[in-house]
Amino acid sequence: SLSANQLAEVLDSDKLAVDSEEEVYCSLIKWVAHDEASRKKDLPRLLSHVRLPMLSPLVLEGVEQHPLVAEVFRTCPANRALLEEAKAHHRAAQAARDAAHAAREASEASSEAVEAADGEAAE
Repeated sequence: SLSANQLAEVLDSDKLAVDSEEEVYCSLIKWVAHDEASRKKDLPRLLSHVRLPMLSPLVLEGVEQHPLVAEVFRTCPANRALLEEAKAHHRAAQAARDAAHAAREASEASSEAVEAADGEAAE
């Protein structure tokens, strides 16, 4: 069984072969759940090794609501700051997507207006 320090090294590794950061988070939760009484104290430190901004917004919401993790976010300012940073990352990404969508729509509307004006001028 991995110690908390060994798990921290694994979680921190850029060479960790996972499909998503969700797997990293789930592995951490499973490790804690295996011996919650003695491992719960390590959760705040180990949670800081999970790249929360890499989780999807939906998964991040689930993380925030998980009973063990919710307690960490309530009681540990450093972890709360990481959660808020991840949420800000997602809000900024959504704002960028929204702005790009609005720009595409404006460009399409402008092109349609030019085509309509060209059509009227030809008459």
